[in-house]
Amino acid sequence: MVGGHQPQSTGGANCTGTMMNILNIDAENRVVLNVGGIRHETYKATLKKIPATRLSRLTEALANYDPVLNEYFFDRHPGVFAQVLNYYR
Repeated sequence: MVGGHQPQSTGGANCTGTMMNILNIDAENRVVLNVGGIRHETYKATLKKIPATRLSRLTEALANYDPVLNEYFFDRHPGVFAQVLNYYR
C-alpha cells in the first residue's frame, strides 16, 4: 500500500496479448510495394482511397505479389512513385 492506495495490477499478460493482436491486425493491413528496388510501406486503406486504380486493385488481387518477400513488385521509377503514394495519402 502506497499513500493509502492499494497498487492495482495493469494486467500485464492481458495487455501483452492485446498488443500482439493489434500488431497482427496492423501487419495484415500493411502493404509493401517494391517499386524499382525501393520498398514503400503503406496501408490497404490508403490504396483504396482512389478506387478503380491499379493500386486500389492490389487490395483485391495477388498479381505481382511475392509471398516469400511479402511485397508487391512494380518495375517503375521509385522516385516518382513516392509522389504518387503521397497523393494517395
